[in-house]
Amino acid sequence: MHKKLTQSLIPALSVALLVVTLGAAFGILSGRGPLIGMLSAAIICFITSLVGGTRYGVSSPTGPMTAAIAVIFASDQAWLSTHVSQYGADQILGLTLITSAVILMILNLLKVHQLLKWVPNLVIAGFLNGIAILIVISQMNSLELWQDGLIMGITFLISIGFAKIRVKLEHPITQLLLSSFFVIILMTLISHLIGLELTYLDLSFASLFDSVNLNLPHFEWPLVWIILPLAFELSLVALLDTLLTGVIMEKKTKQKTKHMQELSGQSIALFVTGLISGLPGAQSTVPSMMLYKEGGHHKWSKLFVSIFAVLITLIFVPLIQYVPVAVFAGLIFKIAYDVADFTAVRSVFTHKEWISPLILIGTLLSTVLLSVNLAVIGFTMIFVLWNFIMPKRFQITDLEAEVEAEGMIDEL
Repeated sequence: MHKKLTQSLIPALSVALLVVTLGAAFGILSGRGPLIGMLSAAIICFITSLVGGTRYGVSSPTGPMTAAIAVIFASDQAWLSTHVSQYGADQILGLTLITSAVILMILNLLKVHQLLKWVPNLVIAGFLNGIAILIVISQMNSLELWQDGLIMGITFLISIGFAKIRVKLEHPITQLLLSSFFVIILMTLISHLIGLELTYLDLSFASLFDSVNLNLPHFEWPLVWIILPLAFELSLVALLDTLLTGVIMEKKTKQKTKHMQELSGQSIALFVTGLISGLPGAQSTVPSMMLYKEGGHHKWSKLFVSIFAVLITLIFVPLIQYVPVAVFAGLIFKIAYDVADFTAVRSVFTHKEWISPLILIGTLLSTVLLSVNLAVIGFTMIFVLWNFIMPKRFQITDLEAEVEAEGMIDEL
């Protein structure tokens, strides 16, 4: 156990660096700024590591949550342009997050997570591969120069190679030298030594405490009609984002998630980020998968991630701006490779029936082109209704759970 604890420290540090960096990127994307994104990532990660109900599931700001908050923030600013209020857009955003936290807790008490049992493995397989494609697209969009693409590709290949070697070697020094943390250091040094023109995060901001204001919830009734629909939508995104990432991690790790406990942690984290008008979060696929694949198997690994994330945010933030964005993109490409379920795709296309591939492809395309929520809910309903209406000989054959969960090529 002591060995597993020691070996979990480096994976935890690697994941913490990724969490904080993703927080900064999502902060910029949302319009709230990198500092708020990083602080929100540290808060969400820390609270859910203490309260959450999953061993490997790391929480942070996510793509779907960031997209939702960008829309909400824009709606708040539009409302203020035509109404007089004692609140600014930041305060209204905070009230929305706090309201969303309460709604999420109510949904949790109603045990909405039990609806997951209706989701077929075909839909989950399409969702997994759709998420992998979304991860790739998001990182391609973050690359501004051809040099970024070169460094990203090299980082990805080194990460794949190190992962395959690490499985066969157990010495602590070897595990350190083959970790993502070492890849970050190695590729950063190489990038600076060869003098390539690369893209970096702009973290030239004011001090942490000068940039954050505490917003206590005091409702104005005219705001309720603006806040409630947006808060309800945000709580649904948080619910599905967390539950579906939980499904991914259960498939890959065979570790069960305590869904009510996990959603309770998400509600508390959402409430606290609302107090600073920060970014909301959910259980996130990329850092969760990274923690598992890097070997962070100790029961305290998630807590170490959160502690490192807080320390990086409070103390070591200036160092992150020296790491090229392409290095993190390469690591995230590796996570996309891990998330993708190649076994399920091969299994579906060896079936003689034609409907199963359509369900998988439809879920994948809807995940990429429309929304995760619509993809999973819509194609689950199609699957269930089709099998309910059609005669037995025309029913859709679902993937066997053990086949679908076999994982990827590099899971040895």
